[in-house]
Amino acid sequence: MDGRRGRKGFIAVIALLIMAILLMFGVTFLTMATTENTMVTNGINGQIAFNIAEAGIDHAKRVLLDPINNNLNSILAAGPNQGILSFGASVNFAGGTYEVRVTNNTMAIGSIPADPSGSATIDNDKRVVVESTGKYRTATKVIRALVEIPAILDPPSSIYTLNGPDGGEPTEFTFNGNSFLVDGRDHNAGDTNPISGDPQKPPVPGEGVMACSTCNPGDTPLQEANGAVGQNQTNNITGAGTNPSIQVVTSSITASYLTTLKSYLIAHADVTYSGTTTIDGGSAIGTQTNPQITVVNGDLQFKGSASGFGILLVTGHFEMAGNATFQGIILVDGDDGMVEMKGTAQDGGKVWGSIIHINRSSSSNSGETRLRIEGNSQVYYSRQAIEDYGGGSLSSTTLAWSERT
Repeated sequence: MDGRRGRKGFIAVIALLIMAILLMFGVTFLTMATTENTMVTNGINGQIAFNIAEAGIDHAKRVLLDPINNNLNSILAAGPNQGILSFGASVNFAGGTYEVRVTNNTMAIGSIPADPSGSATIDNDKRVVVESTGKYRTATKVIRALVEIPAILDPPSSIYTLNGPDGGEPTEFTFNGNSFLVDGRDHNAGDTNPISGDPQKPPVPGEGVMACSTCNPGDTPLQEANGAVGQNQTNNITGAGTNPSIQVVTSSITASYLTTLKSYLIAHADVTYSGTTTIDGGSAIGTQTNPQITVVNGDLQFKGSASGFGILLVTGHFEMAGNATFQGIILVDGDDGMVEMKGTAQDGGKVWGSIIHINRSSSSNSGETRLRIEGNSQVYYSRQAIEDYGGGSLSSTTLAWSERT
């Protein structure tokens, strides 16, 4: 009996040992499974947080394209809110949030040099560092991106005429007939009736000119423009102030500013023409849903029933005639930078947005920037066309990025 009892005790001990080992394995496997599940969950949460942070970067790149509501230097110098964009410090997105802050690129990043200003609050190179913090449940991801922002124009008038290459040359204006219209009141793109009842969209001058302290008395751009308007043409140039709406305007759009923009547009053009170019008939440069940057290195005739959307850069003489239409920004910047809107009392080109022009050659026509409008030509200031087409055809570019966490 004692032997049998001993064997039973031995078996019981072995059974307990096996159970302990199995329990240990079970606890280990359970711990491993729990840890693995936590790791997988954290990985998923981290990836979602990363995607949310990227959404913040994309949001910032879109917002920074709006020069009217998001002035870059104002953002950089906004006191305790320095660098926080207009959409707020925290945005709900995909079950999490992102926070975005913009700082100036005061240090070189790889081969990309620092901002020449050397200042945290003054931007000179249209490049900033965008830092986005994405949060999802317990996960946090931070992405930093060096973003280049194209110099989108905020035209100060329906037509803006810059002085000659050194800012000291006079300008030449010719207004023929009584059918043309230069309207500085705000319009929806494609609509000839001005927007009414919106005090946040005040009119701008129909014709904007620069000051010229070095011009001879009686030969300033303002006097030249007013002197070219006949008594029966005063209501053909309308907008801010009294008619004719011709004013000296102060604008950040200077000759040097346009030099930077011109280089950007040439480098990022969707379509480029060289030499004397004619676009007529039913031809289109860009569409309403796909505005484009069109560059003409030379003279351009834009006529017939041609249409365009986006930004049009002409480095020579620009002529618009027939029933051609354009919505966005027309920039005429080059030697003999003349804008000529031709037509008859029944027809003429129509522009919604703004025209900006400068003559870069001091030897061409005494360095004067020239504007000639006649027939039924019409230019309507349109913030919608400027922002949706003149700005919609551009995009911010990520030059470098890094994940900080």
